[in-house]
Amino acid sequence: MSPDTIKGDNRSYVVFAASLSGVVCGCAFVWLTPLLPQLKSENSEVPMTEAELSWVVSIIEIGDIFTPVPSALLADRLGRKPVLLAFGPIQLAAWLIILLSRTVAGLCVARFIQGMAMGIMYSVLPIYLAEIASPAVRGSVGIIVQTSVYFGQIYEYSIGPFLTYSQIIWASIPLTVVSIVKAPN
Repeated sequence: MSPDTIKGDNRSYVVFAASLSGVVCGCAFVWLTPLLPQLKSENSEVPMTEAELSWVVSIIEIGDIFTPVPSALLADRLGRKPVLLAFGPIQLAAWLIILLSRTVAGLCVARFIQGMAMGIMYSVLPIYLAEIASPAVRGSVGIIVQTSVYFGQIYEYSIGPFLTYSQIIWASIPLTVVSIVKAPN
């Protein structure tokens, strides 16, 4: 979508809708952190050793390595918007794996997928926002990416200590669904 096809208030909506993917990334990145005391306990919903827990937490970064270059190339070939639209279903699939899986292997797979989706968002969203923003506000729009990620992190840190494993997932999935439904048209 070129800047010429997005007029006035529609640009604000498109920027807001696109930045929801940043919120989802922030949630995906830190949702596990408030649960660490629960996951380390004997009554954990997903029993794991300290080493396994460190892999589950950190494997998201490994997934993040694989997608920035391919997604940027796809964005040049297919367009920024179609590649960004693929982000939501990928994140939703990861959340569903997390919800349904109670194994370390399942969590590692889901976190790896979340990392891959993060790589898509971090490589394509800034380009997309820069292209739809007018030159006068391009710098301001550029900070929205990281600000939206921080908002997702704050959301998880705010609710996480008060929720169980299943509850925090159920509290996170709707944000992903909203990012899919409100995706820029």
